Amino acid sequence: MKIAQQETAVAAFHERVPAVAATQRGVIYDAIQPGHDYSMCELVEMTGFQKSSISARLNKMRADGVLEYGPERKCRISGITINPVRRKTA
Repeated sequence: MKIAQQETAVAAFHERVPAVAATQRGVIYDAIQPGHDYSMCELVEMTGFQKSSISARLNKMRADGVLEYGPERKCRISGITINPVRRKTA
């Protein structure tokens, strides 16, 4: 059984996360310049957000049709072959 403090904490989390996520999506979208693609590591470096936050926001933005995958390439930071994201082209 949850105590009142736990219920309050859970409720606050569920109220706060959507607002934070929306703000983070805006920052990420603004960082992704038209005509360029970015790896998750590159976006972490550009925005200062944690990789887990970037991953969650990118997944949502791809599902919403705002972003798409670009052609496979090597990440400029890690050197690993990746599928970068870019703004969806019309």
